[in-house]
Amino acid sequence: MQQKLSGNKQPQKSNGFSIIEVLVVSFIIIFVLTAILTLAVLSLRISILVKETNQANFLAQEAIEITRNFRDGTKWNEDGLNTLTTGISHYPLKDNSTTPPNRTFLEGEETIGQFNRQIIFEDVLRDNNHNIVEEGGSIDLDAKKLRIIVSWKEREIMVSTYLTNWQ
Repeated sequence: MQQKLSGNKQPQKSNGFSIIEVLVVSFIIIFVLTAILTLAVLSLRISILVKETNQANFLAQEAIEITRNFRDGTKWNEDGLNTLTTGISHYPLKDNSTTPPNRTFLEGEETIGQFNRQIIFEDVLRDNNHNIVEEGGSIDLDAKKLRIIVSWKEREIMVSTYLTNWQ
């Protein structure tokens, strides 16, 4: 018996990829790689910012410790914190000619690498109940507000604390 050939031929299956499939896969790969690279760049920028902010915080804390050591090694009203000009920027200067080295404060700001550090002394105002107030009140001659500003690039941190004449 012979089989009849009909006019309906079935299409042959292709074992390869079509150009559309290749393009779709290429676009998916490019999209994924772009997303990964963008995430890596963002992560690197955040890491650098965190590192710089930590360095700035360390510089601010160092300034507080330097100022406390200065306060502890001087007489408040003779050569100490109460003799420094309030409201302007200062920076510590280390005098290595003595043992242990002495510190003094000069007017201006200090540059440490990419950072600028300012130490600003302000009078402390107290009300009648001896509470610290921002306005009004009377000046407490045995206290100073210490404001440290560390700036770099287009960023800045500020740390404040109070120091008193404890002696």
